[in-house]
Amino acid sequence: MEINKYRYIDEIINSYNKIVAWGAGHYFESYYNLFAGRISYIVDNDSSKEGHKRYGLTIYSPEKLKEETPSSCLIIVFCGAYEEVVKDIVKYGEFDAADASVYQLIHKIKIEASEESMINTPGEHMILSCASVEMLWKANGVNKFIQNQNHILYQEGFHLLEIAPVLFHTNDRKKSGLLAVCLDQCFLGVFSLAELLEMNKLFHGVIIHSLYHEPWILEQLLDEIFVETKILYYLHDFYVICKRRFLYNKNELCLKENKNLKCRYCENCEEQIKNVEYHKHLFEKFSVILIAPSKSTRDIVKCFLDNIEIDVLPHLNYKLKKYNRHISEIQNIAYIGYPSDIKGWEEFCELEKNLRSEYNFFCLGKCQEDLKVEGITYVDIGKDRDQNEISMVEGLKKYKIDIAYVGSIWPETYSYTYHEAFEAGCFVIAFEAGGNVKDQIDINKNGKWFTSVQKMSEWLSDKQTVQKVMDGTCNFIGEIKPDDAFLKYFDN
Repeated sequence: MEINKYRYIDEIINSYNKIVAWGAGHYFESYYNLFAGRISYIVDNDSSKEGHKRYGLTIYSPEKLKEETPSSCLIIVFCGAYEEVVKDIVKYGEFDAADASVYQLIHKIKIEASEESMINTPGEHMILSCASVEMLWKANGVNKFIQNQNHILYQEGFHLLEIAPVLFHTNDRKKSGLLAVCLDQCFLGVFSLAELLEMNKLFHGVIIHSLYHEPWILEQLLDEIFVETKILYYLHDFYVICKRRFLYNKNELCLKENKNLKCRYCENCEEQIKNVEYHKHLFEKFSVILIAPSKSTRDIVKCFLDNIEIDVLPHLNYKLKKYNRHISEIQNIAYIGYPSDIKGWEEFCELEKNLRSEYNFFCLGKCQEDLKVEGITYVDIGKDRDQNEISMVEGLKKYKIDIAYVGSIWPETYSYTYHEAFEAGCFVIAFEAGGNVKDQIDINKNGKWFTSVQKMSEWLSDKQTVQKVMDGTCNFIGEIKPDDAFLKYFDN
């Protein structure tokens, strides 16, 4: 077959006569510059925005799309709820649609490799890694894990082919299933699944990182390739049992006490059931081994996939160390990580409101302007206020953070921020619903968890008790390194 050589993502976008933006919110503000001069107008479901303008572009109701020719008009989705928007788009015609945030991640990568480098790489030393685009190229906990794992594979002499589905909805099956492809850290471009299979079908092993975008690609891919050892599927979230990956919907935790899903709160119950059945079928068909980073994650998934092999492998290895802690006055509490609802940002803001006269509050992580509230000092981890590079651990130490808030309100599978706080010697506060964060606090005795923000506020307001408890906490972690136990699955 003729291989469509190394398509830059712009070649796909620019093949349409007209581009229309869907969504006029903060996503549009964040990503508009990538499409400046190419967008004809904006559509938005919010009727209060109709007739207004953004960057000189008029905002219309989605009904405006009925005037367009779908085959020559591409919709760029400027919204976090990509899948929901695509379902709306089809009401107005058979339009193709691309995700703006995914486009941004792929757009910035320079094409550096050649077709021959992929074809000539021996399959017996090749590991295939499948992930979402956000996991491969966006700074977050899963990205840290993948980069550490890749480094171990390179040290062991493996080549690594990474693929990520491009969020590109189309009614033309010839154009569906587009994949962004990297070989040994070099970006090759965007390929169809057929083109990828034409180039290589033999792999020593396969690692799948919760492929929640276009999961149907997995079965087609695994049907065609040859795998010499094992296929691993990492449970970085709970997509295999619920499309709302974090088991949190409409301010409700989606799990009952017996760990069954509370599907009556979900408007897509049938879709969720199909999602579980699809993944169970996939795992059984290809003898996939699920890898959970914590026992709590395994126990939840086991309730729904009881016949599937699930092994527990923590992301990090470290040694527990002791020191004498005595702080004359506990003053500084910090939210650590990217602020979001599932990470307990609203609860943290409430905590600050309740205790602003007792403590200084910080946010160590990149915070959107529309989420910021007065009374909190913001530090963009990666760069501090002096524009110097700074890591989370360095930031916690530099700003003398006494208490780290890791307030996830969904059952975390594994939390890098918890371990960064532990490494910095901080006392950790969390919620009972925090999954592995709560479990780690119980095991390591380096923090305290609460059933509500009110209970958390009440405890913190008694500074004498807080001082006494923290003075008795003398553990931190050191000699931290990525876990390499996964290599055993790739032994011949």
